[in-house]
Amino acid sequence: LQHITKIERTPNTNTMQSLKEGVLKGVETAKAILDDSKPEFAPLHRICEHLNALHVYCDDARCGLTRYVNATHFCSHVNKDLRQCLIYESNAPNARLIGIEYMIPKHIYLTLPEEEQKLWHSHEYEVKSGMLVMPKPERADDAIWEKFELEAMKLVVGLYGKTWHLWQIDRDELPLGAPVLMGSFTEEGQVNLDEALESRNKEFGVDHRAKAEAREGIEAPKLAHNVDSWWWNSEKNSTREKRNEIAEPRRNPINWTYAWAGLSAALVMYIVYTRCE
Repeated sequence: LQHITKIERTPNTNTMQSLKEGVLKGVETAKAILDDSKPEFAPLHRICEHLNALHVYCDDARCGLTRYVNATHFCSHVNKDLRQCLIYESNAPNARLIGIEYMIPKHIYLTLPEEEQKLWHSHEYEVKSGMLVMPKPERADDAIWEKFELEAMKLVVGLYGKTWHLWQIDRDELPLGAPVLMGSFTEEGQVNLDEALESRNKEFGVDHRAKAEAREGIEAPKLAHNVDSWWWNSEKNSTREKRNEIAEPRRNPINWTYAWAGLSAALVMYIVYTRCE
């Protein structure tokens, strides 16, 4: 329509008919693009959550270094036990896609192999510190949205996330190298949240301290033993034994070869002993 800027004062019938057909065709095209029923974009139409938090570079955390980036999540629920998120550097129209994250509940996490569990992070501190937020839509009522966000956080606090970033935007102009594992902050002292969230808070009009206060009543389940593994040996993690469950001791498997050998030896000794009598 922006190109139709000049029309004759007394247009003929053909001109008006062409204009009408062009406008109708444009409207139909727009409807087709925006129609949620179109299968071409069905996975994107499932996106229902906009989250924002900080993501930590796990390899750096293992060395006691604090390196992080702001992460804007656009998440969909695959099913009741799996969420998947596209991670962007921001919510700007030209924002760069930098990673992906999957979220699962604890009972699913506990079914994973031990080494796999070490790749996942918790969301307890993200929620309880006010770091994790759901930016309010422009037309949403403030009070209603705060209640909605609080209920959402009650669900997220017990989820376990696995995050890979494909683009180290704080270092590279292009998505170079292999994907890197990302995690979350787990306690105070690992980062100065006031400084790290200052620009984010201004952008979305939020106060992470106020949100932390509002979320004090959220109960966080005891964390599984192997989660947040990159903080284990770091000087910036001092409460793992308090936060995480103690792993159940593993029973050593029976070596049946030695068991049968011992039984056979005992049987031979018994036979020899009885014959000597």
